Amino acid sequence: MQTAGPPNAAGTETFPLGFPAARWLSFNAEEREQFRQAQTILDTLSGSSTLSVSGLVRATGLAYEDLGAALRLLEELALVSVEDNDTDITVELVATPEDHIDVKFPDGCVRWLLVARPIVEPQLDATELN
Repeated sequence: MQTAGPPNAAGTETFPLGFPAARWLSFNAEEREQFRQAQTILDTLSGSSTLSVSGLVRATGLAYEDLGAALRLLEELALVSVEDNDTDITVELVATPEDHIDVKFPDGCVRWLLVARPIVEPQLDATELN
């Protein structure tokens, strides 16, 4: 079996975007590759937090088409923000994935929820907390 990620400090295998093994194994090869590419982008952004698309292409070695697909995925997960300015498109890291939790909904279906840590902690008034 091909491994999906390097072992972590505890010696267990890690998977892109914080997926647990049970969820990772449910993806097909194409989905796994897209998640690996998305993780490559997150790893690249973790050092600088904001880069241009052209900078990401240089830093990751991904083709523009693959980069675009992975960025769409990351933006849908609210992990990055993509902004078009006058000179280039910039990508900013806004949150990092930490875990995925399986939740059984009233309709009987199990759905996975992404738990992510924001890069900049939101400033909330005590009255806004529950």
